[in-house]
Formats: sequence, C-alpha cells, structure tokens
Amino acid sequence: MKDAWLQLAVEQVRAGRLEDGLKSFRTLVELDPADPNSLISVAGVLQTLGRLDEAQKHADAALGMVRADDVRTRVTAAEALVKIALARKDWAAARRYAAMAAEADPGFPLPAYAEAQILYQGGSFSEALPLFQQTIAALQGRGMYIPELFYYTGDTLGRLGQDAEAEAAFKSELRVSPSHARARGGLAMLFRAQGRDAEVEQAIEGLLRAVPTPEGYDLAVRLWTVFGEKERADAVRAEALKLAARRRPAQRAAKDGGKHN
Repeated sequence: MKDAWLQLAVEQVRAGRLEDGLKSFRTLVELDPADPNSLISVAGVLQTLGRLDEAQKHADAALGMVRADDVRTRVTAAEALVKIALARKDWAAARRYAAMAAEADPGFPLPAYAEAQILYQGGSFSEALPLFQQTIAALQGRGMYIPELFYYTGDTLGRLGQDAEAEAAFKSELRVSPSHARARGGLAMLFRAQGRDAEVEQAIEGLLRAVPTPEGYDLAVRLWTVFGEKERADAVRAEALKLAARRRPAQRAAKDGGKHN
C-alpha cells in the first residue's frame, strides 16, 4: 500500500489539502520508518504550514538516515532544510545547507537558488533575477526541479517590469504545478495591469478550478477586491461559504468514523 499512500498524499497536497496530505505522509513514515524520503515530505508540508520547528526535526532526522551513496536524497533533504532556514530568515543556515547539497552534487544549483531567495526577500530584485535564471539554466536536462523556482522568477520579473517574461515564467510554474495558487494570481495581476480583462477572468476561474480550497477562494476574493470589483468579490465569497457548508457534513462523518474505528 505504500505507493497508494504516496500518490494520495501528493494529490492531497496538490489540491491544497495540506493537513490531509500531512496525515498521509505520516502514514508513509509509519509504513517504512527507514525511508528518509517520507520524512522529507512531512517536513515540506510542515514548512508550508509554518510549523518550522517540527519541519526542522523531520528534515534533520531524514538527513541523518540518508545513505552515503544516495546523492539525490541527500540533496533533497538539504533543499528542505534550506527552505526552512529561508522561512526563518536564517541566511547563514540557508547557505550552510545549500553548500551541503553542492558538496553532495556539485552540479545542483542550490547555492545560487538560496542566494537568489535571500536577495529576493531583501527586496534586491535586480540582483536576485540573474541567480534565479542561473538556477533554471543549471537544472535543464537534470530531471530535478526546485518547487516554486519559476514562480519566484516570474514574480521577480514582474516587479522589474518585464511582463512578457514574467507571464512565461508563471506559465512554466503551472506546467509543473497546476495547483500553484500564487502563480495563477500572478498571471491575473499581470493581465489586469495590461487591460486583458477577459484573461483576468479566465485566470481567476482557472484558480478556483485548480485550487477549490478556502485558500484558493480567499485569493480570488482578494484579487477581485484589489481590482475594484466588489460584486465579483462578494460572489466568490458567497460561493466559498456554500462550499464550506457542503463540506461540513462530510468532515463530521469522517471524524465520527475515526472515533468509531
């Protein structure tokens, strides 16, 4: 059942159901406690949820059990630790873990990505851009991807006024991660700035189809509000409330079933 739990967990996370995905990844850890990849997955979801201490604990545990010859998993663990450090704004730790990945695999551009993120978070977008682009170029043909790389590249390009390039980067992110809400939001913002109103509507409709979660609806409401479209924002808000009401019986049933089990 391990493969089934893995597929379930991945789909839950893609759909924005992070707590459900976390439970499924934890089940994977229980099924195979010696597999560091499951611990890394748990750490990734915890980091997204902002539970950084727990994320650090799981990523450290994963790194401690990686075999010396398992370069890919060592790099993946280091990548998780870099992201946790970046979320904490601990630049020294981010650089240290990125260097660890480079030591294991000198061709993997995690140090460039970490520096780009540090510059991005500091508002130095013109300095961050070439490092994001360097990271993308270095990953070509490697069969490995750094999640959100294209999103941050697109957002950086947009902030620098390079709208066509930003649009292409957001679309690249969506090709590898169709449920990336912020990439869809970034496209909507670009389209609105360019007066492409029909595409704005398509982008927000696509957001709600791809991310039919409270987070997706909240982003859609915020976008319509920023655009000065109060009626559209109110309509999405009302639809979100209806969706939440439809989900409550199923959630209660799941909880009751868990108690009986």
